[in-house]
Amino acid sequence: QCRASRPARAGVPVRTPGEKGVALSREQMLNGVALYRAIMPQLAPWAAKLGVTVPAPMPTPAELSSRT
Repeated sequence: QCRASRPARAGVPVRTPGEKGVALSREQMLNGVALYRAIMPQLAPWAAKLGVTVPAPMPTPAELSSRT
């Protein structure tokens, strides 16, 4: 019902509360959570101390497109 409402700006679809968060959560479950490159080096010593395996970095979209 809400999505059928007239949008405030023409061409911009009506969104409902939480819709953006749900979409982001789905995307992150499929593709992982993007972190700034400086974060993992800061977490690595803690992972080693706690015996947690640090995952290998995922390729960036640019790296993926250059493979094809």
